[in-house]
Amino acid sequence: DWFHSTLEAYGKKVILATRLPELNPSEEPVVSLLRAFAPGRSKEETAVLEIQVQYDYLAQKIKNSIHNREDIKKIFVYNESGERIYPFETDELSEAEEDMIQISKAPEKSDQSIITTGSGNTKTLLGHRRSEFTDWTVFVTAKEREIFSAYYQFRILIVAVSVLVFGIMLFVTYQIAT
Repeated sequence: DWFHSTLEAYGKKVILATRLPELNPSEEPVVSLLRAFAPGRSKEETAVLEIQVQYDYLAQKIKNSIHNREDIKKIFVYNESGERIYPFETDELSEAEEDMIQISKAPEKSDQSIITTGSGNTKTLLGHRRSEFTDWTVFVTAKEREIFSAYYQFRILIVAVSVLVFGIMLFVTYQIAT
């Protein structure tokens, strides 16, 4: 129960995963920041202060950060227990879901890294960074082919132009020789 675990944290912050609030009749999910405190002159912490952030606010901040590139980039946020914070409700599971859960639960708390999962044309790049304040891990995933599509198109263009220039040079050389 989050109330007792917050009291046991002795004034340290506790951040709950995205959930529907028990005490608020609204149907909108929230993310809660909790701290235990001692009211009055009591030395024992017996009260909990909860600050709720609407999930829609958090979701909008994330959407703004990817600059309308949802077709290429997918963002996932996990807490230190491996619970998904964002996206809250989704049927879409990432191919790297198990990797993300393991990284977010890892005790060594690696700050950031980039991993490639999958094989062939289905390679997925997975970058992550852990927040020191919330202890959440933010993952950005994207298909390697989609990220490097401009590079692949440029590479094909360079090869085509090279073949064309080589063909023109052969033609001009042949014309000069005859």
